[in-house]
Amino acid sequence: MGLTVASPYSFTTNYDADSWARYSADKTKLRTYDIQPSIAYLVTPNLSIGAALNIEYADASLSNYLPNLSPLLADGHQELKGNGWDLGWSAGLQYRAGPVQLGASYKSSVKHNLDGSVTTTGLLGPLAGQNSVVNANATFETPWQAIFGARVAVSPKVTLNGQVTRMGWSKFDAIRLGAPLNVSIPENYRDTWSFAGGIDYAVTPAWTVRAGVQHAQTPTRNGNRDARVPDSNRWNFAAGTSYAVSSRFTLDAGAAYITFKDTTIDRTTAAYAGTAVQTPILMDGKLEDAHAVVLSLGGRFHF
Repeated sequence: MGLTVASPYSFTTNYDADSWARYSADKTKLRTYDIQPSIAYLVTPNLSIGAALNIEYADASLSNYLPNLSPLLADGHQELKGNGWDLGWSAGLQYRAGPVQLGASYKSSVKHNLDGSVTTTGLLGPLAGQNSVVNANATFETPWQAIFGARVAVSPKVTLNGQVTRMGWSKFDAIRLGAPLNVSIPENYRDTWSFAGGIDYAVTPAWTVRAGVQHAQTPTRNGNRDARVPDSNRWNFAAGTSYAVSSRFTLDAGAAYITFKDTTIDRTTAAYAGTAVQTPILMDGKLEDAHAVVLSLGGRFHF
């Protein structure tokens, strides 16, 4: 039996009030917290199976500026925010035969229902009647994911690793707002693949060093990519180490460098859509020379 607490889908983008992207995105924040109690069973000496419940909390806010009818007037502002708890599940198996270990797992999509509000402020003149705070329910779905992995010990010191992941991002097709608004924010994400390979080297029985590389597709599409999630295909180069401090405690550390492919931010939307004052929001930007560094430190207790 085990318990894992993780934050699988969490990010923030934050733009200046005078940014060219402000009518599409001001500040966007998503935090998800996944509490996963699990149980595994050794069916045979070579085969184990497991299952888990995913208790997931989501807290989200999306905001953007709104143009007033005259460019001489200050912008208005709109913010959607909400939170809620929802459930999903996971299952997996692992097979071991001599130096070979094979694994597969599946994590379900989680349909989130967030209770929250939409706040509109700063609109002037004929638009002033839209200033309000409206309580609303928002729904969206996180992707399912299927993972297949293998480890092969080619010598007592060297182990090769490989992994293929399929992500069902098409589940995140829209953010839907319920009554009284009854509108949706299209996202149109696509399913993606990622491929990874790596090597572990046991320097001593207590100390292991490792390195690997991963290529992953972005779920965002050309023509639908906005400044909220300026994502692109990426390469991830990583290195790490583990040290068994004792028979019950292992210390882990890692570092990764992620480089993102240059791409466009090109999603066209509209302010006041469906009304007489509908205003096109034309996005024409680029993601260039983007990269990230991830550092991690963790510990494992064995009981």
